[in-house]
Parts: sequence; structure tokens; C-alpha cells
Amino acid sequence: MLAQIQAPDFHFTAHVLWDRFANLTDHDLLEGEFEHADSLLGATVKAARTRLRSYFRDQERELTRKLVKQWIDEGVYPYSGEPAGPVEVAERETFNEVAGLVSRQLKGPRGARRTQMVLLREALRRQPAAMPKVLDELFGLSAPQKERLEDLVDRTPLANLIAANAETVDRIDALNTLRTLLFEFDSRYTLREKDQLHRMLEKELWIFEDEYTRSVSEIGLTNALNRHVPRLEGRTVPQQRVQLHHGTSGRLDLLLSAVSGAGKTRQHLVVELKRPRTVLSEAEVAQINSYAFAVLTDERYRHDEQTRWEFWLVGNSISEEVQWQHPDGYVKKDERVTIRIITWGAVIDACEERLRKQQERLNYASDQTRSIDYAQRVHGDADVVTLLTPRADDSA
Repeated sequence: MLAQIQAPDFHFTAHVLWDRFANLTDHDLLEGEFEHADSLLGATVKAARTRLRSYFRDQERELTRKLVKQWIDEGVYPYSGEPAGPVEVAERETFNEVAGLVSRQLKGPRGARRTQMVLLREALRRQPAAMPKVLDELFGLSAPQKERLEDLVDRTPLANLIAANAETVDRIDALNTLRTLLFEFDSRYTLREKDQLHRMLEKELWIFEDEYTRSVSEIGLTNALNRHVPRLEGRTVPQQRVQLHHGTSGRLDLLLSAVSGAGKTRQHLVVELKRPRTVLSEAEVAQINSYAFAVLTDERYRHDEQTRWEFWLVGNSISEEVQWQHPDGYVKKDERVTIRIITWGAVIDACEERLRKQQERLNYASDQTRSIDYAQRVHGDADVVTLLTPRADDSA
């Protein structure tokens, strides 16, 4: 009779001994195989399988405990310190179970195994449903291992919770990273716009509101508006240059797009970014105004009533003259267009307020080390890690 127990790391034979089994018939054996409720043998086999599952779960937990201690001693375990709260406790328990299952595939020098552990943790956090496929690609799992992983995902509603909370933690770290880059004395004067700040923000569209899911960076104004042409239903419009009021073409830093209201209302957000040391003056306000004027008066878009445009001018500080002229931060605001002047401090504060309740529940606070880790993992192509690392003479 098959044991029907998932215990891939154990080789065993189980015996159930009872003198009343002496006169079993083939019919009795069939009922036992299928755990027939009204059968003595069926009830006995069911109880034996339940006991075996409990026994092997205990054995797996003990084996996992020893493995985790070994990984910590070797410096390859991807967590440090005590868990920050119950969610992280649950995440680590799930990670330990998954890592224990594939422990034999974790091979190579310490650095390689550390990388494998980090990849395993990120697969659990970001793509719990796809985890069996991801790990199969990484490690070439056996059929029993894949079955165990699929069973783990199916019976662990916690997986989606882990993924949601991982996103919150990432966002908290992202905001801390931006604060450092934009406001610390050294980085604010060395941070580059196009290949650092712009590149980072393309991966953090949620900063400008969660509904924005697409962006185009550093695109010519003509090309940006032409991207909007196919969305104008039932109209044929010529592909032509869009000019600013003084006759030149402009370039947008970021163009973000969103659709709401059952797909009927389109919204675009144009973000004009200025380096941290730039004080937003009348010249910058005139620039963002010229972009908005070019859009709203262009013959292709002036009659499009289903699209809203927002234009944000974003920088670290605003001149006193501009603040006096626009005390509420709005240059223009009507049903079709909004032109807004806003500081990075206000943008980040608004994001932190949206995250506040989740952060309190997670009991999570970002710090410099976590910001550096996040920047390396998510924004390695922007080369900002050195700006986050304190100089030797700063700590003296």
C-alpha cells in the first residue's frame, strides 16, 4: 500500500501492526487504500498517514532549524537581526521552509550561495505564485520538489501578504533613498538629472500617484504628443511638429499616463524635474507654462474633452517671488489642465502619509544601510550608491 506522504528528503517504510489485521481480504485492502470511512482498515490507514505527516513535519522543522543556523554561521542567510514584526516572522518561516526544500541545490562558494539565497527571498517576496517556476529555472527541481512548492503556495495565503508588504518596505526604502540624495549636502550638489534622478524615477512611478503605470522619459514634446494621437477616437490628425510659443521645440522630462472611468477618461502627467540646487523661479514657471500652452492650444488636442493634463514643476525649493505669486502652488487649475509648482519635500511627505498606516503595522523604519541595499538592488544602473555612502572624513 502506498504511503501517500510527501517527505522527499526521507526514505522510509511504515508498518501498522495489529492482530486484527490477520484475516484481511482484498476488499478490505482496497477500502484501506482509499481510507474508506466505514472501514476499520480505512480508518486505521487514515490515522497512520496523519501521524506520519505530523512526524515528518516535526523532522523537517528540526532539519530546517539546523540548516538556518548553519547558513547564519556561514554568512549566507539573507536576513539579519530579529524580525521587525509578525509579518516578517511569517515571511522568514516560509522562506526557511522553501530554502530547506531546495537546500541540496544551494551549492558553490559562499558568495554564490548568498546570491542564491537573496534570489530565493526575492522570488518569495515579489512573485509567490510564480515561485515554483522561478526556482525550477534556477535549480532544476525534481517532480516531488515542484509538487511540494506548489502545495506550499496553494496552502499559504500568507504569500500574497508577504508580497504586498515587501512592496511597502521597498517604497519606504525608496523614499529614504530619495531624501538622502535630494537633501544631503554632498549629494544634492552632485546628483545628476538625466542619468541618475530621471532613471530612478522611471522605476518609481507610484511616487506621483499609484494610478500612473506608464512613463516616457526625456522625450521630445512633438513625439510625446504624437503618442497621444492614437488615443483620439474617430479623428484623423496630421503628424506635425508642436512648437512652444517662442517657436522652438521642447523636451519633457517625464510623461506619465493613466486611464480611469472604465477607460473613458485619460490623464497625462508631465513632470519637469530640476536638479536639487536649482531654486524654482519665474524662468522655470514660464517653461512649464509654455509646455502646457503648446498642448492645450494645439489643433490636434484643443477639442479633446476626454483627456486631462497635469504639469508639475518639481524642485527642492521655490523662490520667494514665485511663492508670493502662487501661494497655493497652482499656476492654473481647471477641468482640462492643472499646472502645479511643488517641492520634493511635499511630494515625499505625501507619499509617506499614504504609507503611514502600513508602516505602523509593519513596525518598519528605513535607515542608511537599507537605503544602500535598496539602491544596489533596484537602481544599480543609476550609479547612486556612492552618493549614499558617507565619506571617511564625515565620520571622523
